[in-house]
Amino acid sequence: MYADDVITFVRPNPLDLHTRAPIVADFGGASGLCTNLAKCSIHPVRCTPEQVELARGILGCTVGSFPCKYLGLPLGLHKPTPTQLQYIVDNAANRMQPWCAGLMRQARRTTLVTTTLAAIPIHALLSLDVPPETLLTFRKILRAFL
Repeated sequence: MYADDVITFVRPNPLDLHTRAPIVADFGGASGLCTNLAKCSIHPVRCTPEQVELARGILGCTVGSFPCKYLGLPLGLHKPTPTQLQYIVDNAANRMQPWCAGLMRQARRTTLVTTTLAAIPIHALLSLDVPPETLLTFRKILRAFL
């Protein structure tokens, strides 16, 4: 659970069309937040069209496709590929300008890498099983800047 984002996995029961109130109440009780269903979306995983329509009818949310992005990270059934996580490496590379490294002393470059640039992939590393290729590429970029 994050500060103001929660993901809930639900299997709607076609016999109980009044499931919306307990789901929303459970969410509010667990998080202390009010649910804005206008901002919510349904991303069905291996569901029949009838189940998708039932969930849409119960919650009244928009329907998206799966896999999707959640909090900026790819959410799917399988381990993310290096291609899916390339944006993390690109983000770090865009923050390091080659001409800038030449103007800094070694100590300042080391401080920049350890405090700022190395923190860029932390969110992904905590949430996903990042492929070794992505970490290796990221490490090469940091070393080249140093």
